[in-house]
Amino acid sequence: MPFISAMQENGQDRSRHFDPLARFYTKQHVADLLVKLMNGTPPKRIVDVGAGAGTLSVAAGGKWRGAELCTIDLDQDCVVDLKCNISGLGFSRHTHVTIDALDVDLPKQILRGRAGFDAAVSNPPYLQPQWRPGFEQILSEARLDNVFSAISDVTLDAIFISQLLRLTRSGANVGIIVPDGVITGQKSQKLRRAIIENYEIKCVVQLPRCSFAKTDAQAYIMVLRKTAPVKKQINLLNYTLENGLSRPLNISLDAGVERLDYAFYTVDQLLGRRDSHVSLSDINAEIVRGRLSSAEAKAVNYKVFHTSDFPPVPGGPVRLPPLTSSCDTGSKPDVLATAGDILLARVDRQLHRKVGLVIEGAAPITDCIYRIRLPQTMRTAVLSALSSDEGRNLLYSAARGVSARMLSKHDLLHLPLLSAKA
Repeated sequence: MPFISAMQENGQDRSRHFDPLARFYTKQHVADLLVKLMNGTPPKRIVDVGAGAGTLSVAAGGKWRGAELCTIDLDQDCVVDLKCNISGLGFSRHTHVTIDALDVDLPKQILRGRAGFDAAVSNPPYLQPQWRPGFEQILSEARLDNVFSAISDVTLDAIFISQLLRLTRSGANVGIIVPDGVITGQKSQKLRRAIIENYEIKCVVQLPRCSFAKTDAQAYIMVLRKTAPVKKQINLLNYTLENGLSRPLNISLDAGVERLDYAFYTVDQLLGRRDSHVSLSDINAEIVRGRLSSAEAKAVNYKVFHTSDFPPVPGGPVRLPPLTSSCDTGSKPDVLATAGDILLARVDRQLHRKVGLVIEGAAPITDCIYRIRLPQTMRTAVLSALSSDEGRNLLYSAARGVSARMLSKHDLLHLPLLSAKA
């Protein structure tokens, strides 16, 4: 089944366009912000890939009147609304093409021998594409090949970014809305490195959750310039409806490979450099995640500690029942929490608040929990560090994910333990 391009919204009720393919509707203020960030020489020709109802095109028309516009979307049902929404905006010419945005021949069919566009905008859907012939060529021509370990790891965002780059001329601006995984995911580090090494990242803006209809997913605006990188820093910004756009926060290119989210580096600046503090790695903490899934935990006839069992106050005591011989899964032994262990949520919307110390009893933990074991002399200090206001901010900034947050073992090991500093 071909993948459908992104649908955007202009604030009206477009429920008949809703579909189960993870296409979340862009609000107009987000589209306006994206176009605002694409400064420079006004483009003469613009392409909106996955135009949907035309929210990004409306924003482009408001800024670049007199430009030529090409909109692309596979969904024929959006054409009437699209043309209605962008009519009268002052475009010198508007051409709409109903075509699959993932087609390897997209540049040939759209450009037809003409030079590439001066600007490109897009809000791709949140989908994991099935590999198809031609993807390797799309990635290669955008110099984003060799960034995935397996074809099953290829993301739709990488394909869309590549297509925008293929459709544009040298020096063009590219504005795209991307999910959290592209910006913070460990699996996307090679993708970030390839983008940073081959193109100029003008800025990355962290958007507030609930910026898109029908989802609270974390998303970002990324603005690229299709030219070799010159600057040695990347501008990160934050945006809220209440306060607007923050002042830029500059990070190094190497830091950008690690992650590109404003919140993470803001905590760094507020609390000091992370490498100046003790971490769990420094004190050789033993960190193990549970083995039982939440479904398996419900099926067993003994107590299993899950994220819903944490004390209401971060850092509070965890009381478990006495250990029984029934806690035995044979070839897949449980990971047991016992008195003295610090437990921390690995996956949860509120994982930064879910930390506690086992003071009695024992129980297996689910795979949504980390068990942290330390010498007795260090437990109180580490627990205090993780459950403090600063610790919770650090946990929140280090977590990744679209909806439910996830904290990797690597990030937890290297988290600075501020109040545990010697």
